[in-house]
Amino acid sequence: MVAIAEIGGRLELLPFTGLAVAVMTGVKRKPIGRAGFRGPEHHIAPGGQPLERSSDDIVAGVFSMSLSAPHQFGDRRAEFEADLRNLLRCSSPGELFSERQPATEVHIWRKAS
Repeated sequence: MVAIAEIGGRLELLPFTGLAVAVMTGVKRKPIGRAGFRGPEHHIAPGGQPLERSSDDIVAGVFSMSLSAPHQFGDRRAEFEADLRNLLRCSSPGELFSERQPATEVHIWRKAS
């Protein structure tokens, strides 16, 4: 898996290691508890399965993240997408990529009886 970052005014593919995990802080837990829920129960569905991705899959994945959603680019969205697709083409002329599926962390809150 790679991370896409802007370095020195241009896009770069960077190796991605580790797992991004959203941590629910006490501040977020309190309102849920006050609303009559108990928990959370934590469950992790392991990842690691290899997934084959096309350039279209990668572009869609980038645009699906809140920090790089299309509206974030304003009138430069098409330029960003063209740069990203060029970077992907240069990185893999066949435009196929492989990544490992990340683990999924699930927090379950149950209504208190």
